[in-house]
Amino acid sequence: MKRIEFALFVFAVLFAFASCDVFTTPLFSSSKDISNVVANMTTEDISINIDMHFSDPKQISILLEELAQREDIDDLPLEGKENILSATVAAVLPMSEVTSSIQTALEDKENSDIDFDALLDSVVSSGTQVDMTVAKKLLEDEEVLENADAYTIMLSATAIVVSVVNNETEDGGSTKEKLDLLKECASVSSAGNANYDKDSFESSLSAKGFASESIESLVIVMDVLSVLNGTAADKPNRKEDVSDISIFGFSMDDFLSGFLGVDSPQEPDSDDNGGQQ
Repeated sequence: MKRIEFALFVFAVLFAFASCDVFTTPLFSSSKDISNVVANMTTEDISINIDMHFSDPKQISILLEELAQREDIDDLPLEGKENILSATVAAVLPMSEVTSSIQTALEDKENSDIDFDALLDSVVSSGTQVDMTVAKKLLEDEEVLENADAYTIMLSATAIVVSVVNNETEDGGSTKEKLDLLKECASVSSAGNANYDKDSFESSLSAKGFASESIESLVIVMDVLSVLNGTAADKPNRKEDVSDISIFGFSMDDFLSGFLGVDSPQEPDSDDNGGQQ
């Protein structure tokens, strides 16, 4: 099984997201307009209509701050929960900024190789810092883990990682270095076992200098990746849903196993002709 470099896979996810056509017309003409109205909207109304603001991270940020105060998130239909996750991704990874960074790098490549580290720093830092409270809550929601779109779940986990890295490098530091440290901690905590050791993961992150709030967020990410990889104990197994997903040639299945430091629990019997190379 291939071990895919984590930072490179994150970049592939960002590039794939930037290629999606999800721009829509905002319902409100300014952030002031939405602030005056959102408090009177029901939680379900916000969740169902939040996708109308994908092109405006500031408006999404206001909506997510309001949703973080609501106590009925668990009662939302699955569609509403998925919309909130997708909106969070749209704010943390603003397509116009991501696309601009990638386009600039591609143009500069004419005379030299792309500076991957610089590009990753540029793309990750282009995002809007938003309240991740609801996104993290939803990624612990049993219905979401079991039935939500696997790609949406993966993007949401990536958005949390990006948010954490932005916080961790706010006073300086390399995005790629932080991502590599995260993968190192994940692999150490798994040590080839089917289930990662949460205490070991937290200790490793703490030893590497991650803040306590970052560690809490990354534990949620680790749990999500374990669900998608089919190695989570007493949680849904979504391995079958991600087995055929690839992003620009990167197999999500291979990535998950490589990142977690474990072998796939459901290897094919013999025929590898249809798999990712």
